[in-house]
Amino acid sequence: MNLATIFIAQGGQGKLSRRHAKWVEFMEKFSYVIKHKQGKMNVMVNALSRRYALIAMLETKMLGLDCIKE
Repeated sequence: MNLATIFIAQGGQGKLSRRHAKWVEFMEKFSYVIKHKQGKMNVMVNALSRRYALIAMLETKMLGLDCIKE
């Protein structure tokens, strides 16, 4: 059993819902290690987290251009 699953199974995050307990049971079948990466080092996740803000900004600019054309 992985240290992360031990933490969760022992109630480190409080009582698990049925759905979370099912996921913990599923994840226990695999061997994995959870490692922390700082935001600057974790480029892919950083880009994904900023994607929504970029799309919203682009949509705003496009809406602004439509008003200028009329």
